[in-house]
Amino acid sequence: MKRSDERFYTRSTNGSSTLKFYLVTATLIIITLLISIIPFILFGEQLESWATQFFNQEWLSERPVFAGLLVIGLLTSDILLPVPSSAVCTIAGRMFGILTGSLICWIGLNLSTAIGYLAGSRFGWPVARRLCSTDSLLTAEKNIQKWGIWPIVILRGFPVLAEASILIAGIYRFPAKLFWLPVMAANLGVVVAYVALGGISAHYGWFSLAVPISLGIPVAWLVMWMLIWKPKNRLTNSIIKNEPRN
Repeated sequence: MKRSDERFYTRSTNGSSTLKFYLVTATLIIITLLISIIPFILFGEQLESWATQFFNQEWLSERPVFAGLLVIGLLTSDILLPVPSSAVCTIAGRMFGILTGSLICWIGLNLSTAIGYLAGSRFGWPVARRLCSTDSLLTAEKNIQKWGIWPIVILRGFPVLAEASILIAGIYRFPAKLFWLPVMAANLGVVVAYVALGGISAHYGWFSLAVPISLGIPVAWLVMWMLIWKPKNRLTNSIIKNEPRN
């Protein structure tokens, strides 16, 4: 761990500095969300018009099966590629409605989960390190060892840590009967939230705002993790980072 990181976290947990630290963090998160809204404030009507024209194209309206398979493919590849799954789910809500869109996105997210679990269980740490950072993997590992399935469920809506927790579950061969039901339920909750955002926003004419919000929320979570949890976890992760991994 870098000395600057350690000093930063130590200062943030000492007395009156704690309140200032969390206020700064909250301010940065609010700024992140506001930045995602600015395009709608400036160009809302034009963006809404472009969105309507895009979704009225023949290849989408006349080939719904192809569009659905495309959404499933994008979400399935989320474990391997930097796909903005929250935005994909929001767009699916605009394309298919809440019920059908949720089903399509749920299938894709479950397939992505299956790939991550199998990759972790069959190939272990070498592949996991290629897909996620070491810090995120160690954070997920520590929480799963302490709390069991619940960190995997809670982290489904978090970028980076969601993928890392699935890989760690595979590495430790988390029992399928304890793994799949709660994780599939968590996946359903995540997709319904974002798909509903897309479907409702399209109905009331502010879809061009919904997509930036769906991108801003995960970024805000990521900012929170990098500023609060990541420096804290480095204090303990640095101790176990050099342990041999098979």
